[in-house]
Formats: sequence, C-alpha cells, structure tokens
Amino acid sequence: MHNEAGPILIEGESGTGKEVTSQLLHAQQSHAPFVVINVAGVPENLFESEFFGHVKGAFTGAEQNKMGLAEAAHGGDLFSTRLRLWLFPSKRNFCAFLRPAK
Repeated sequence: MHNEAGPILIEGESGTGKEVTSQLLHAQQSHAPFVVINVAGVPENLFESEFFGHVKGAFTGAEQNKMGLAEAAHGGDLFSTRLRLWLFPSKRNFCAFLRPAK
C-alpha cells in the first residue's frame, strides 16, 4: 500500500489493531504528520470547527484562528476512529472531504 493515493478503510472489532495498522502504514512516510481523531468523542456543535478549523470571529467565542485537524494532517495521514458511533449531520461534510478530487 506504499504511496496509496486515496483514503484507506481499516475495519475491525475493538482491540484488533486498527490504529497500530494505520501507524505501520504511516511509518512508510514518517516525515509526514499523523493525526488521530475520535469523531464520536467530539460534540456535534464543535466538530466542524475541530476538523476543518475556523477564523477569528467566525462565531461567538472564536477569539483566534484555529487550524483544523484536516489541515494539520495535510501531506500525512488522518486516522478517524469510532465512525460507526457518529450520528450527527457533519458526517456528510466529512464524507465529502474524503472523496477524491476529480
């Protein structure tokens, strides 16, 4: 899977080594960032800000620019856990983000 150009789906029961597998795949390009996000652990009202980031003043309480996890992982790997537990509408934006550009 070296130099794989798109998203890779790693499935399995809890405790089967999905994160370890992703770290091993990532080790092939160790110079790049490796970012982990437990999507079920981020409150619905904060997900888009956490994942995509925001600029100062975008909403009440946004006192400074914040880089999102997607941008922090640019050029590297983003490991997302607990996708099956994720119930809120931001899932659509996340899926659109994963789709390869044409």
